[in-house]
Amino acid sequence: MNSGMRGVSNAKAVLPDWVLRHPDNPPTNPSVWDDEFNGNALHPKWTTVGAGTPIHTVSNGSYRITEGALNGVVKGIEQPISGNRWKIRTLAHFNSCGVNFDSVGFIVRCSTTTRVDHYSMMHHSSWGYFAPIHFHGPSYISWTVEVGLNQWYMKNKFYLELEYDGTNFIFKHSADGFNFYSISSTAQATYLAGVPTHFGVGSWHNGPSLDVSYSWFRRVS
Repeated sequence: MNSGMRGVSNAKAVLPDWVLRHPDNPPTNPSVWDDEFNGNALHPKWTTVGAGTPIHTVSNGSYRITEGALNGVVKGIEQPISGNRWKIRTLAHFNSCGVNFDSVGFIVRCSTTTRVDHYSMMHHSSWGYFAPIHFHGPSYISWTVEVGLNQWYMKNKFYLELEYDGTNFIFKHSADGFNFYSISSTAQATYLAGVPTHFGVGSWHNGPSLDVSYSWFRRVS
């Protein structure tokens, strides 16, 4: 019989550092804006926004938006911001191969001007399989500017980042959640025309169906 001592595993000693700090792991000190979408309902800090009849569900650590055919409106969730400089991140998914003109990304609103910006990745036949797109409009249900950013990617999961430096919105994406690459920079005065008061995640939906989700939402600075 082997009477040797049983070993005690130390996770920090066994797992490499990149695993321990993986971007999908919840932060040790989350901000009040963060949401891991645990449980089975949206946290009351969120307000659902947009038009149509989308179904908002939370389960298995994911916020999901589904809807049938609808033309050209944004829907999602938002919460109030404080501070004139911030950076937010999310992990966004298309839950199928992607339907043309569906998008995943961030939404930013100014309650004073009522204007809305949507920084997103979209399944787009004109600019590539999945292309970064910036939309702007006077509300969640009316759009006046659509900017294709002339890049495209063959995937359906994106780590996304949006930074507001007090003057500009800097939109970035990442394949691994560690290394973020700049997609675009737009002046707050040009499109939002006022200080952002709310931020969140959502989809611009202009196709036969919508099925997208977000694994988490975090304010990282």
